Amino acid sequence: MTKHIPTLGLAAMLVACSPEEAKDNDQATKETNNNVCTFDPDDSDRIESYVAINNSEHWLHLESMITAAGDFQDTLSEDDFEGAFISAAFLSPSFTDSFSSLFFFYVCTEETYALNQCNYSNENYQTGGSFEVKTTLLVDDAYKTTVTELDSAGLNPQNYLIIDGYINDVGNLTYRLYEEDQLIATRHATRSNTGVETVEYDTINGSWIATESPNCSGSLDFQLTDDEGFVTTIDASWSFSSGSTTGTLNYYNSASDDGHIIRSW
Repeated sequence: MTKHIPTLGLAAMLVACSPEEAKDNDQATKETNNNVCTFDPDDSDRIESYVAINNSEHWLHLESMITAAGDFQDTLSEDDFEGAFISAAFLSPSFTDSFSSLFFFYVCTEETYALNQCNYSNENYQTGGSFEVKTTLLVDDAYKTTVTELDSAGLNPQNYLIIDGYINDVGNLTYRLYEEDQLIATRHATRSNTGVETVEYDTINGSWIATESPNCSGSLDFQLTDDEGFVTTIDASWSFSSGSTTGTLNYYNSASDDGHIIRSW
């Protein structure tokens, strides 16, 4: 089933977690510091492999996917219109996922649990209503947080966000985002003890799954159906060496007669 990946609309909503079972032995725990691929702590413009991070603080982004899409874009000439369309599709998952860390505000940590058991309310400045945050602590430090949107009279509750996660482990977390009480996006992120990170993103007309290893190699499987019913897919994989990525992608758009297009960078 294909679904639509919201981009600017999602960003606007953000401005105004689903491990549902106990973690298996391959998932990182809050006590461990992992070595992952991430941006260089001393130079945020480039990625670095095997960087030590704290699972309770380091939000899971696939930085090598961002870098790979940028490196591919840098190889294009000004008149490569086909490459421009491919580049836009390749960049789309990274752009969408860049807003995910804004939900860190609702993540339940030891500090917020000690303060209010991760149960509180916030004003919704866009509507004059409020957001009610309710958290249930489960086994093995698992929790479920439900964020409900209320109108200015404190009535008409609607789901806004549901998070399934583990206290002080932001690398293994699922959230479900709602609009007008309808599910519009699900993001499932995992970080293993070996530093392998994966994001699965699913929406109304699109879906993608991407994986990143601590050595900054990675892969992407992306599919999107537009409003006219045409399907775009990208299968990409890359490796990292000497400060940049190299890789290969397979691009397909059902609106085109060109079939599958193979590009390397």
